[in-house]
Amino acid sequence: MKKFLAEDLNGVMPAMITSFNKDENINKEGIRKTVNYLISQNVHGLYITGSTGETFLMSPDEKKEVIDIIVEEVNGRVPVIAHIGSIGTKITIELGQHAEKSGVDALSALPPFYYGFSNNEIYNYYNDISNSSNLPIIVYNISQANLMDLDTLKKLASIKNIKGVKYTALTPNERGFDNAVNAKVDEVAIFAAATETFSEKNINCNIETSLKRFIPIAKKALKEKIPVRGYISCVSHCPYEGQVNPQKVAEIAKHLIEMGCYEVSLGDTTGKGSPNVTSGVLEECLKVLTSDKLAGHFHDTYQNALNNIQLCLEKGIKTFDASVGGLGGCPYSPGAKGNVATEKVNKLLISLGYRTNLNAQKIDECSEIAIKLKMGKNYD
Repeated sequence: MKKFLAEDLNGVMPAMITSFNKDENINKEGIRKTVNYLISQNVHGLYITGSTGETFLMSPDEKKEVIDIIVEEVNGRVPVIAHIGSIGTKITIELGQHAEKSGVDALSALPPFYYGFSNNEIYNYYNDISNSSNLPIIVYNISQANLMDLDTLKKLASIKNIKGVKYTALTPNERGFDNAVNAKVDEVAIFAAATETFSEKNINCNIETSLKRFIPIAKKALKEKIPVRGYISCVSHCPYEGQVNPQKVAEIAKHLIEMGCYEVSLGDTTGKGSPNVTSGVLEECLKVLTSDKLAGHFHDTYQNALNNIQLCLEKGIKTFDASVGGLGGCPYSPGAKGNVATEKVNKLLISLGYRTNLNAQKIDECSEIAIKLKMGKNYD
């Protein structure tokens, strides 16, 4: 049976909810049919859930049986992640050891946050699980559940086998970079602006000074083997200076790549960049850089974002920043709405024949939650 590595755990991995028959026994045939159907739909793996209602009512032996059925039916065709979280660490470890012996590729766990465990108790929970297994352990929803502060999260990420925790930090200066390195981030971002006024407002220095500040950051990052991504704000329009010179954008983008950025994201911060204006920006940037070095970051204030993304695709640019529910904005761009909604971008790309590997239903659910939270409403 094929074994998958931690780096293989990506893409669309549906949660396998256990089905029962009318006699309240595990529906083995139903589970097998579901496994084969999902694999026929080209999913990238299966996640044996442990956080749904029926799972809380299942005995440890029933959970083990479900793992065995799914692993046997999958037969190495895709990766399998088993959620083993339970109230008791002993039960969790026993289930994890069974799952490893059965042949799953990774474990997932989350202590029931409604029990109010301390940070130290949660750390020990994951540390004990890690010491009991050789499999990668995926941690999720810790920060969203308000279980831990940042310092404890960093400590948690240092545990052997822990996967799925990635840190990215905006680093406008060396002090910020040094703090990010001490926090063991996985990637850093440096962000310039295409106009002098916005640069002063956003990072308290002019464009030339900002680029000089970025050079030692990039050098240190390369030495530490930390990827650096570059951003340019206001590539089409500035809230203070108006229309932006596309050649200036291209010049800054070239500087960022030359100092070590693997990619530069072109930000239409105000959202006023029409496809015609954006075309001019892309034309100048593509004179000095190849399309694989560029990404699009379009705020959707005036509904230009999707048209601009389509334009970028036509020019070979295939990386775009988006936010679920269109959340975001910029304090130095009055009136600008958030980044283009992930769900809108996903629908556009699919309609154009692209495969995104995103779960549209899950994105829509997250969007609904995000929008309600933004409006100050409770989500239940």
